[in-house]
Amino acid sequence: MTNYLNHVLSQREYADVSFLSCPDIVTKLTVPSEVKIDYEFHSSNMTIVADEISNLELSKLNRLIVPSVYMATQLEPLLPTDHVDQVTVVPNLVDTSVFTFDEALEEPAQISSRPLIWVGRFDKGKGYRYFLRLLAQLPDNYHGVVIVSLETGPDRAA
Repeated sequence: MTNYLNHVLSQREYADVSFLSCPDIVTKLTVPSEVKIDYEFHSSNMTIVADEISNLELSKLNRLIVPSVYMATQLEPLLPTDHVDQVTVVPNLVDTSVFTFDEALEEPAQISSRPLIWVGRFDKGKGYRYFLRLLAQLPDNYHGVVIVSLETGPDRAA
């Protein structure tokens, strides 16, 4: 993979490249100096995040991207102080080519409860128990919506 990415980066001009869950590849890459390198963290398992940070060559990176301010506050204490300013919040965007609707299913005035949405897998550390505890503590005008991935590993995406 590293050889392939080095080849691709040498054949085309890129303004920036972004990596997720592959600190070993980032450290082995030979990236042209004008290309900005971002590394993204999307796991809520801070043990995994800390492990990735320990394997990253932070000086090669321009930004450390997280999807929320909360995640930024979790990440910053794990970093050397001279790299904290690299943390940048970039919210996850909804792919409107997949998640669309032509017209509202119900008028907002007809909706009597507020949805609380959880997206993930039932893996340890994915937070579904927190979702259920939170939902149980909220008033009855909230209802839970669960979107579950049945994938158990990265094999399909790879």
